[in-house]
Amino acid sequence: MSFYLPTYTCVIRYNYKSSLRSPPWLLACVSFTSGGLFYMEIVRPQPISLAPASLECLSSACKHVDAQLGTDMQYPDLTAQLVVQSDSAVTVSGLNDYDYPSFSSQPSLQSLTSLQHVGDVRKTALPHELIEQFKHMQCSCYMGLFPEIGRAWLTIDSDVFIWNYEDGSDLAYFDGMNEAILCVGLITPKPGIFQDHIKYMLCLATSVEIVLLGVSFSASSGTDDVGEMHLQPDPLYILQSGGVHIKSIEGTKSGRILLSGGDGCLYEIQYQAREGWFTPRCKLVNHSISKLSFLLPSFLSFGDEDSLVQLTVDGSRNVLYTRSSSGNIQVFDLGFDGQGLTRVATISQDEIARKAALATRATDEKLFKPVIHISAVTTSDSPFLHLVAVSQAGVRLYFTTCSLQPGAPINPTARPVHIALVHCRMPPGYSPSTAMHKPSNVHAAFYKQGTLLLASAQTDDLDSLWWIHSDTFPVVPNQNILHESQVSLDLGGRTLAIAEAPTHPMHVSVMAPTGRAAVPVTASQHVIPQRQFVLLSTQGTCMCSQVQPVEQLRQLLTASRGADSDAVQAFFQLHKVDQTCAMCLILATSTAAADHQIVQWATISFFRYGGEPCFLFTPTTTVGPGGIAQQQQIPGSPQQFGGQLPPGVPNQSPSQVALGHAVLGPDIAYSGKHNGLCLYFGRLVAPLWEATLVSDVSAASASAASATAAITSRFTPEDLQTFSDLLTGLRSFLEKNQQFVSFQPDPRLPVSPGNLQRRLMHFISPQQQAGGVGVTDSFGQAIQRKHQAEALALERNSLSNISHLVQRTIESLSLWRVICEHGFTTVSNKLQQVQSWSSLAQSAILGGWLLCRLRKTC
Repeated sequence: MSFYLPTYTCVIRYNYKSSLRSPPWLLACVSFTSGGLFYMEIVRPQPISLAPASLECLSSACKHVDAQLGTDMQYPDLTAQLVVQSDSAVTVSGLNDYDYPSFSSQPSLQSLTSLQHVGDVRKTALPHELIEQFKHMQCSCYMGLFPEIGRAWLTIDSDVFIWNYEDGSDLAYFDGMNEAILCVGLITPKPGIFQDHIKYMLCLATSVEIVLLGVSFSASSGTDDVGEMHLQPDPLYILQSGGVHIKSIEGTKSGRILLSGGDGCLYEIQYQAREGWFTPRCKLVNHSISKLSFLLPSFLSFGDEDSLVQLTVDGSRNVLYTRSSSGNIQVFDLGFDGQGLTRVATISQDEIARKAALATRATDEKLFKPVIHISAVTTSDSPFLHLVAVSQAGVRLYFTTCSLQPGAPINPTARPVHIALVHCRMPPGYSPSTAMHKPSNVHAAFYKQGTLLLASAQTDDLDSLWWIHSDTFPVVPNQNILHESQVSLDLGGRTLAIAEAPTHPMHVSVMAPTGRAAVPVTASQHVIPQRQFVLLSTQGTCMCSQVQPVEQLRQLLTASRGADSDAVQAFFQLHKVDQTCAMCLILATSTAAADHQIVQWATISFFRYGGEPCFLFTPTTTVGPGGIAQQQQIPGSPQQFGGQLPPGVPNQSPSQVALGHAVLGPDIAYSGKHNGLCLYFGRLVAPLWEATLVSDVSAASASAASATAAITSRFTPEDLQTFSDLLTGLRSFLEKNQQFVSFQPDPRLPVSPGNLQRRLMHFISPQQQAGGVGVTDSFGQAIQRKHQAEALALERNSLSNISHLVQRTIESLSLWRVICEHGFTTVSNKLQQVQSWSSLAQSAILGGWLLCRLRKTC
């Protein structure tokens, strides 16, 4: 059997004796798994050509996808949403009704007041073995979470217990400590120090010593489970703590261990595999004292006792932040490589409160202190905002560590030079017209990627949870406003720790478009599961999820038993038709057996509320004396609202217009179904749309002239299979709804991007009809019907092109996966011997447009 590459034929000789009647090349990959041996041989192919019109249509479809992706990527980041432009000014938000919109105040959206923001709450009690241990407690008890391994921990005096917080299983313990355990931390070790089965180090700190234990796991039973945990009985390291009460333990991605002390000092455990001539295997270093401090008598040391109670590391910038018991915040630069440590700046709690009160014109500075929590803001969230602090009243205080002047470009790689307050975000309840209650007595908080969780104490042993996030509202391009929704939940017990449980996307390469990690949830919800959060209290753990917009649409369809409801229609209005149609495609392309009814309802919603194409007429352009174009806006025209001509429709310049003549260029406005399809397809292929599929690995020999280059695939077969599976679901949807994409062109009026402008220039606009002489109503209605028919024909033609692009993409990715699985380097080297790889990429459009579009030689 054989299949054709764009320029060369890849002949697969296979010893499996079976007869296939002229199978397509895609069947070759199926026969590989049926047993036997095969090998590939590259031979010169027969000339293959594709009709130029087909290439033009695929290019036109590509332009539509690029246009939708371009709009999709124009979302503002957190810096723009909070209108932060300088490090010397403090901006304020949260004081207006539109900062926390309410559906009940908008008549058209009142049917969405019951929209669910938080998923089902799952509570798990503490293991019964731990309940018995509480009866023997004599000194102290601490609790916390290790979300990276799905575990919660508890210390009772000198014993530590660790268990799976999802179901209370896999209880492990260590009872080898002699003193009460004061602090616990989980660290990823440095590479090459321990054996491969040691995945983490458990750091246990008492007032006398610090012990590091090895943590290993047995074979995992699934993708969501790390396996059964084992604590090594023999410590890896033991060192003296010098009587310091360790308050917090934090690790870096490079394996460093940082500790905060009750004496206000920052410590680090430095460790290595073997003991050196002058360096021990493990030692405790104090970074808060000078190297010459040993010359100063102890009675002359005037260090304060403002204990450091929290450490947080920004792994994207290699910056460390500390919070003291009095609310002071320090910044430490770990260097570009994360191996240094230099103290940069400090800002006191009183200074923070004074600047915040001045910016918000608040009379009471108590709203902004004490600071009870700090979280790093990574580069994927904002290039300029670096830290957010939360006060006891729930106020968010955003800081930067770099200098910026209004209008100046932001350098995301700049090292910290100071710390400055740049924005105050007030919690719900502080707008003048609101009647909602406000968070108070906040004692625990969590912030990450725009989601804020606040544990507010109602009584000594009862908390309420404030959940604030922006996923409910659409992100509007070029609109610098942060809209957030808020919900309050009653929790049993007192919350001791809050963390986000790690999610498991379909595949790491499909998580987000290249270079844009922090895309809005609407652009990533087709592959990223809902965010899960876990709260730990004295009664057990509570797990709940943040509902994505597509899941909210699913809930509305289920509650309404179909698409015919005001709530579904209001949802389309809230997220706009294009975006909601893309969400409908996520549900309509589901292959889960339990989603059979949802697939039907989503398909009906897609066609019912997706709208129809129409023409929008551009301004009348008259060329006056001197050749100067004079334009008159037509109400409702796309130019009046900043609209653009569709791909393939060029704008006419004034030089192309005859003097004294008026030219009317109609613009087609595609339906939400069309744009939603382009948007969904673009999001599926976004991670590789502008990425390089191959890389050149030069293998230099003795002389540069004889150096060879080995081409390797940037995407694994698993990556390509994930892409193909997602696209196959979209192709099945198009095949089941042929009436949506079927197009039979009129031979008298060929439809192509090249002649689109010429055809549309002959249309008569409604304004011309109104001002025309002798134009009857029946004639105007006929013109309108003609416009509608032509617009529908143009959209059907575009949809047909997009359908072909989907098919070509699947074929190209499948072919690429076959080559990756069966000797990619051998095939690429064979091709290089005959013709350059770049030439093959140029002609790859013959076998699949995407292969040509994505191939770039590094």
